[in-house]
Amino acid sequence: MRSRILLTAIALSSSVVLGGPSSSAAQSSGGRMIPVGMELSKVLVGSWADYQVTQENGTVMKSRWALVARDKDTNTIEMISEGGPAAAAGGKIVTQLVLESDPTSSPDPIKSVLVKAGPNPPVKVPTSMPNIQSQKFKKPDPKAMVGREEIGLGAKKLKVERYRETSPNGNVVDIWISKEVPPFGVVRLETRPPVQKGESAPAPLKMKMELVSYGKDAKPSITDPSKAVDIPPLAK
Repeated sequence: MRSRILLTAIALSSSVVLGGPSSSAAQSSGGRMIPVGMELSKVLVGSWADYQVTQENGTVMKSRWALVARDKDTNTIEMISEGGPAAAAGGKIVTQLVLESDPTSSPDPIKSVLVKAGPNPPVKVPTSMPNIQSQKFKKPDPKAMVGREEIGLGAKKLKVERYRETSPNGNVVDIWISKEVPPFGVVRLETRPPVQKGESAPAPLKMKMELVSYGKDAKPSITDPSKAVDIPPLAK
């Protein structure tokens, strides 16, 4: 049973955390993309941003992106997913990524991956897995900027830049970026199918990701990577 839970968590971490809202945001040919609107090497360690993610079927999840460690060559990011399909894998999935110092300039930005499902020990995920090999990080394309706006967050107004891109499958992707919101600068993200010929109204949203709060006191959820275990075989 535990083997199945862990394998489910690994699959979900790839599809929900790595390949879900973030990858839909800025896909380009050849791989999935996470938008990076800030210079990661200059972001304060401990910076975090919490999001609410709403899928087109009404499923609502919570997601946290946090910078939890750094050395001279790498940055360590934790992406934490709660609710929705994560409930089937222990309630909370933590994906810890060790990235190149500048992941936007590397063809292989992910150096190691650990996944922790609920109370289970963290699992080492091979970076050779297709979902991980295809995961890339991308600075917003200046040519894709459609304007500057303000987005309210409580009593605060965030100045943002809005970008619009089209993914290879034709989805229209809007991303709102602010340098006030580390670690990646993402404030809001929406994906929707393209408007069909003869239609004037925008198509319904496929996914919406909205900033809820952000701060600077994040600590690693996976505190001892040396205790991580290899992926267990699937029990028959």
